[in-house]
Amino acid sequence: LLHADSGSAGSTGSTSSACGLLTSGGTESVLLAALSYRELGLQRGVATPRVLAANTCHPCIVKACHYFGMKLTKIKVDASTGFALTAAAVKRHITSDVVCLYASAPTFPHGVIDHVEDLGRLAESKGIGLHVDNCLGGILLSYLDSQNLTPGHQLWDFRAKGVTSI
Repeated sequence: LLHADSGSAGSTGSTSSACGLLTSGGTESVLLAALSYRELGLQRGVATPRVLAANTCHPCIVKACHYFGMKLTKIKVDASTGFALTAAAVKRHITSDVVCLYASAPTFPHGVIDHVEDLGRLAESKGIGLHVDNCLGGILLSYLDSQNLTPGHQLWDFRAKGVTSI
């Protein structure tokens, strides 16, 4: 799903500024989001757009970057962050060719929720996209959130400011 802005359907009830695309699966969702970010980068004059992701990212973003001629920088996460991607780790890697941050909720190998709210604030401040991969985890996290069973984790979906695609 692609998101137009923070004042769209989910927060105001209006659908005038919302947009979206429903795909048949997680890899397709990531491929289409990556293609969208590449196109935005090319429109902005970025010859080879780049994506920043954790070294725990799902292989589909590697595939997407390969297919669409984008660079992928994998940022190491470790036990000091609970194996979550943080804005502090990402910030030092942001340059003018970065078009998207890629976060996971949850991560593919560990089931960890990246710090999506912090990443969203960073992405928004830099004028770049934030894609949240939560294909499998989205159903479970949505249910857990609806039952107030997820205290302490950051928002991970369009409720988090700066998230531009899921």
